[in-house]
Amino acid sequence: ILKINNNLRSEKIDIIHTNGFKSHLIGLILKYRFSAKLILHIRENYDGKIFKIQKIMCRIADKIITNSNFVMKRYPDYLQSKMIPIYNGINVNKFRKRESGSNSNNRKINIGIVGILTREKGHLIFIEAASILIKQFPDLHFYIVGDEIYDTSGHSGYKKIILDRINQLNINDYFKNIF
Repeated sequence: ILKINNNLRSEKIDIIHTNGFKSHLIGLILKYRFSAKLILHIRENYDGKIFKIQKIMCRIADKIITNSNFVMKRYPDYLQSKMIPIYNGINVNKFRKRESGSNSNNRKINIGIVGILTREKGHLIFIEAASILIKQFPDLHFYIVGDEIYDTSGHSGYKKIILDRINQLNINDYFKNIF
């Protein structure tokens, strides 16, 4: 957490998107540290104490994405009002194009993803989405916060894959303070 805090200290973070239980805990801390909006992405179907903790985190989050109605319906109505199921993709009908000049203070909008660097977390999808969004919204900056936790042949090297993809898409200028 201290490493993330130090890397992001000088930036104004607007939105934090977390993916996974442990990342949600870090996201909660960062939400208050940077006065940012927090979006939780929930795919898991926990029970017991973990589920109770997850419900508390959901109360604090600004918005919650679930991967299905099944996951969403497990939560009380007052939490479901903050939830939207998106089936392993992006519901483009929920977004609208911003008019030119609508960024009233003309500052960059910062979007980040926090989580361990594994294929399952969707960093490459995040990068692909960034490459599409910057064509319409050049005032965006993107952050990837996390690190590889496994040093095994099956898991190491993902950080390089992420950096290579950003380079291939020639969008380096839109990514700040990666990792």
